[in-house]
Parts: sequence; C-alpha cells; structure tokens
Amino acid sequence: MARRVFVTGTGTGVGKTVLTVLLVRYLRSRGIHALAMKPFASGSPEDTLRLSRACEGELSPEEITPIRTPLPVAPLAGMEPGDLQEGVERVLLSAEAIAGRCEVLLIEGIGGLEVPVAPGWTVCDLLLRIGGLVLVAGSNRLGILNEVALTQHRLRQRTGRFAPVVLMQPECPDASSSSNPRTLRLMFPGLRVWLMPWLASAPDLRVDAAGPALDRIWEGLKKNEEKC
Repeated sequence: MARRVFVTGTGTGVGKTVLTVLLVRYLRSRGIHALAMKPFASGSPEDTLRLSRACEGELSPEEITPIRTPLPVAPLAGMEPGDLQEGVERVLLSAEAIAGRCEVLLIEGIGGLEVPVAPGWTVCDLLLRIGGLVLVAGSNRLGILNEVALTQHRLRQRTGRFAPVVLMQPECPDASSSSNPRTLRLMFPGLRVWLMPWLASAPDLRVDAAGPALDRIWEGLKKNEEKC
C-alpha cells in the first residue's frame, strides 16, 4: 500500500492545494508514482481540477473529490447530514482503493483540522482514520504563529505528536515573514519548518522553481516516517 501524506492547513486559502499539486508533480517527475485526493471540497471545482491535472488524468474528478458542496461553506453546512454520513464511508473506501494503485497518496484536507465534514466528524477525525504522515500548510504572514500553535496543540492532543510545517510565501511578504520560521522553531524545539517560495503563476507548472524546497520537504517527511 502507498505511503500516505495528509496535507492539512491552518485555515482556508493558505496554500494546501498548491503544496499538494507541487508534491504530486515533484514525486512523479522523479519516478515515484504519486496520486492525490481532496475528499471534501466546496464551491469551485478548480482545486480538484488542478489535482487531476497533476495526476495526469489517472483519477477522475469524482475519484479525487467524492463529496462536493455547491456553496463555499463547510460540508456540514452545505449538505444533508445523512448524505454526509454515507459520504464519509465512501471517502474512506475511495482512499483505500486509490492507495492500492500508487506508491504515495497525498490527501488534502478542507480548511483546518476542526472543519466539520459530517455529523461527529471533523477533518482531524478523517486524518486519524486515513492514517499516514501529516504535513501542515500555512501562509507566511502576520498571525501564522498563533494559527500554527493551535493546529500543533490539537494534533498533539489527537495524534500524540506535532507535524512538520510548510510556510507558503505570499506574493507580498509582511514584516513578520522573515522571522516566522525561526520563531516557530523556538516555540516548538525540533519542529521541522520549511519555506515554500512564492510561485508567480500556474504553480502546477513550476516544480523546477520549487525544487530545492520540495527536496527538503520530501526528505524530511521520510525522516519523520522513520521516527514513527
């Protein structure tokens, strides 16, 4: 079965899809058969289509995203609870099936850890059921220290350990952007924190520009796996 990497975020719009797309394309460019899912999505299908292109058409949009709500709201707010409860089982079965078809399966969450995806289910519950390594994405801007801290403490509470962080560099960095990585390492000694450079456009086509950062992330994830 495939290695599994669950890409969660400190919130919405922090770069989870960009990071997942880059990792899929990076691994495939190095001869590692990688596929990706975004089990729950809301609003525009663009994130799903980006992942589909990264997987070079191996997975249909419906396989990548089994559950989609038409409005840009949390799944629990956008669908009938009964449909979502059945949807969770469909997502878990789909993840197992896709994991059997590749070497690495990347699973992108929706929003942050506490987003409700079904009655009694959050993204964190989904992460625990799917298993594998966890990677936290956040935007490298003012406020990220608090967001990462809340995410890490929740992960520690639920999984027993912290997870490495990728700070996605914004187009226009603010005064905190240069110090955030160092500060997070001081807050969480031993925590792996990587910086993903700003990719001007079409991030799914800019793997080479992010190559050094992706090398560090992949090697670091494998080392984290060895510790588990």
